Amino acid sequence: MSQLRAHLERHPSETTRLLGLDYDQLIGLITHAENLYNQQKKVQDNSKIRIIKAEMLMLRFRRELRVFAKCLRFRGGLYR
Repeated sequence: MSQLRAHLERHPSETTRLLGLDYDQLIGLITHAENLYNQQKKVQDNSKIRIIKAEMLMLRFRRELRVFAKCLRFRGGLYR
């Protein structure tokens, strides 16, 4: 918590003098900003999960390709 916010919570009547907002308006603004931050963080976290899943699918696909290539080499090549 910043020093300004701590001071305003101890002396809510000075909010208008320092910021030009009522204390209730300031609290509403802070709450709204925190909600927006949480929404943006949730979107970023969801996209990280998708990226990780895509990387896992790519690793599995590469592994399956290697196994398939080994099978082809073992059988003497393609279409023999």
